[in-house]
Amino acid sequence: MIYPATFETKIGFDIIREQLLAGCLTTGGRTLVGNMSFSSDYDEVCQRILETEEIRQAMMFYGPFPFEEYSDFVEDILHISPEGTVIVQEALPNIRKALEVFSGCLAYFNVNKEIFPLSADFWRREFNGRNIIKAIDNIIDNAGEIKDNASAKLLEIRRNIIREQGRVDKQISAILKSAKTNGIVKDDCEVSIRNGRAVIPLPAANKRLIRGFIHDTSATGQTVYVEPDEIFDINNNIREMYVEERQEIIRILRAFTDMIRPDIPNIVNANNYLSYIDFLRSKANFAITIGGVMPIIVDLPSVHWIKAKHPLLMMSLKKQNRQIIPLNIALNEDNRLLVISGPNAGGKSIALKTVVLLQYMMQCGLLVSLSENSEMGIFNNIFIDIGDEQSIENDLSTYTSHLKNIKFFLENADDTSLVLIDEFGSGTEPQLGSAIAEAALEEFCRLKAKGVVTTHYASIKKLAQETVGIFNGAMLFDTEEIKPLFELSVGNPGSSYTFEIANRIGFPDNILQNAKSRSSTSQIDFDRQLQELEIDKKKIEKEKKELRVADDFLKEITDKYSAKLKSIEEAKRDILKKAKEDAEAMIKDTNRRIEAVIREIRECQADKDKTKMLRKELSDSITLPPESRQPKQSLKPDTILSDILVNDTINAHSSDKRTSGSQPVVKSQPTPTSPQKFEVGTLVKAFNLDRIGEIVEVVKGNKVKVNFGNMTMTVKTSELIKLDGKREERVRLITDNTGVIIHDLYERAFNFNLVIDIRGMRADEALDHLQKYIDEAIMLRIGSFNILHGKGTGVLRSVARSYLSTVKEVESFADEHADMGGDGITVVIMK
Repeated sequence: MIYPATFETKIGFDIIREQLLAGCLTTGGRTLVGNMSFSSDYDEVCQRILETEEIRQAMMFYGPFPFEEYSDFVEDILHISPEGTVIVQEALPNIRKALEVFSGCLAYFNVNKEIFPLSADFWRREFNGRNIIKAIDNIIDNAGEIKDNASAKLLEIRRNIIREQGRVDKQISAILKSAKTNGIVKDDCEVSIRNGRAVIPLPAANKRLIRGFIHDTSATGQTVYVEPDEIFDINNNIREMYVEERQEIIRILRAFTDMIRPDIPNIVNANNYLSYIDFLRSKANFAITIGGVMPIIVDLPSVHWIKAKHPLLMMSLKKQNRQIIPLNIALNEDNRLLVISGPNAGGKSIALKTVVLLQYMMQCGLLVSLSENSEMGIFNNIFIDIGDEQSIENDLSTYTSHLKNIKFFLENADDTSLVLIDEFGSGTEPQLGSAIAEAALEEFCRLKAKGVVTTHYASIKKLAQETVGIFNGAMLFDTEEIKPLFELSVGNPGSSYTFEIANRIGFPDNILQNAKSRSSTSQIDFDRQLQELEIDKKKIEKEKKELRVADDFLKEITDKYSAKLKSIEEAKRDILKKAKEDAEAMIKDTNRRIEAVIREIRECQADKDKTKMLRKELSDSITLPPESRQPKQSLKPDTILSDILVNDTINAHSSDKRTSGSQPVVKSQPTPTSPQKFEVGTLVKAFNLDRIGEIVEVVKGNKVKVNFGNMTMTVKTSELIKLDGKREERVRLITDNTGVIIHDLYERAFNFNLVIDIRGMRADEALDHLQKYIDEAIMLRIGSFNILHGKGTGVLRSVARSYLSTVKEVESFADEHADMGGDGITVVIMK
């Protein structure tokens, strides 16, 4: 049940119905819009909503919807039901267009039947009208005229008409020319048409000079129109041919009528289906306009809406480039009746009308403007008391009309009713009006009706605060700017801000002070408490929002740097892994070189000069260059020193005295021939570790602590050999070269900045800066990095990308994600 009779006008639904009517392309569709009505049947409402949603989805996401405008033809098609009747020619283009649209819809939904099951089932028909379309195409052309070849006889008749018409034109032209030559007519005289026949205009004085039939006379009587005798009989023949042509056309149309007569019910049904789809299409179009969606529909009288928007207000504000403030509201068994208070022009009435309009739209089968995860229930009754119902005819005052409405609500409301009352209790003496309103509100609560009421009365706010099932809501107000925010906040009542608004518009201060002195102190205190409560709540909400933003920002930064740290760690592991692999390769290569040297020493019988030369060549071949991009510079110093020590040991042995036929012993460990003195800083070689280290501490009991690069060990002096000065110098040189390089690599990899900023640089400067940066990235085996060049004119972006395309070590590059800088940043992935 809907109450009152002016329900749709009061909530603005009449405007929505007008827009739906304007959106229809067919007479049948407009009829369905006019008949659209409120339903409280859950299954019916769901069916209507689902059908509309499928068409909306089709129109938005699945290509052009196959629907075009056509003129109504139902009366013409029903007219030919009796035998012997003939369809009018003018109806054929409309029937053809309708059947073409119908067939197009059949094909569209059959292709997408998995996506649109309801619509596909709706259009699943054996009849598609293609044979009728083909028959119509054989009869009429694109302009709707009967084709010459609609039948063989019609073609022959029309050819004869053309031939005879040519004879007429030829003869009358000759007669007119002769008349001009003889001065019977003026030189500018032309052939005219009267009664469908060719005639010559003659001066009345010369009408006897050309024999023929006079068809007409001018208004002045000075000119007569004569059909010459020579063409009279030909024109009579042509007239008879036209009669034959019309008879043949009627015969063709009768044959077509007889062919389609059995399909008249199918054609009418097709038109009805098209009317319904036009109706759904108009509803879907309106939904797209207002951002309407299909909510979650529950078979309960409840409201749980998120971001609900008044569609008409939203469209109005959109034209002004303004945004509507959405409404969040819930009505359920625990909180049934919402009392909204707040300042005038603060949005109380709009909030109430939003509730009633969206609920009514949904139960009429329309998609609604709220979040799609909102829940909308079904109400059997919707009662409203909005606006002035004063009536001179019925001798009703404003307050009397309100009382009559409330009386009707109380008599008919139940737990499936939605009651909406604007300015509850107003229109009479405030204390008495609020008392009646309180009593009525308590009764609605007892009846378990759901609803929304707006008020300024403190007693009603107090009742809502104290009564289970009734709760307060306030339209928020900016106390600093003294302006409404049009935002509903549930939980506390709102202040009317009467004095603040009056002061803002420049109301006389002395009058305001007088008014305050006359006002109840308790009322002013209550209003002040509401204001303070609202201010505190806004502050808390603001702080919560700022905290959420800060948390989100912190999380984003944390995630970003965690990802970067992970990337650095992965790069570091890759560097170390590659360095180890290259070191092992270098050791193998060095061993091969050592073996080759040993062979040469053996072959030359340890010649001193030759041995010295071979030592130098071997030393040069394994000394690392100070700068290199190859990963083998990441060799561990202790590994390199071990190799060098072996080299020195070999060379030392090759310099000893040799006996005839004896060979140098290179694989045995060197053994000290005299007691050695070990001090802090002395370089030593450990027999069992095959490592070189430096003594960092002398321990009692013939033991020392030796630093072997990455570890420090306590070793007996008997297990060590002291390296002489020349060897120390050589070892220190190699240690310095290798150690510095290794340390530098680690340091540079760890501190490498994964973003290079070239904004504000000249093109050549940026290119030079970028080349050096990418060289280092290649050396350090960096996996990816970002180039920050900004958007600007795009020159720096172009320069950077042109260079990147020439670097073979670059795997790919692309714009950063839009949320992270878009085309102002280039993300580079290395091979």
